[in-house]
Amino acid sequence: MSEVFQDGEPVDSAKLAKMQADIASIKMEAAQAYQLSQTTSGLLNELVVTTTKVYRVEFSNGLNPGVNTEDITMDWAGWSDVYLVATPRGALHKFNLQWSISGGIGSFKLNVTNKETKAVTGTIKFDVIAVGTKPAVKA
Repeated sequence: MSEVFQDGEPVDSAKLAKMQADIASIKMEAAQAYQLSQTTSGLLNELVVTTTKVYRVEFSNGLNPGVNTEDITMDWAGWSDVYLVATPRGALHKFNLQWSISGGIGSFKLNVTNKETKAVTGTIKFDVIAVGTKPAVKA
């Protein structure tokens, strides 16, 4: 006697066996993926957040010969491992300038040394890009 579905349609036993094997295989793969997910989440015990901020520093009165300093006002309270880089905007490449960033979280400063014998006039702008890491949160 051949098997039939509830609606009376005959069952092809070879197709049914293949379908059952495919379903079992999919269930096994899904179970393995879930187990890997559970294992991985069990190994995660710290959450680290990294962010990027940008800021513009302006020397509105130009740059006098010697060292010129401006504060970099960025709120990094509660962050660690903060790194900053500054790049000049505009045609400052034609002047003999050197710049560096000093200080630490809460007190970063952009120091620009004008090695020219006269002032560089106009508003001088630097873009500052900063990256910081939020202290790890234990899971």
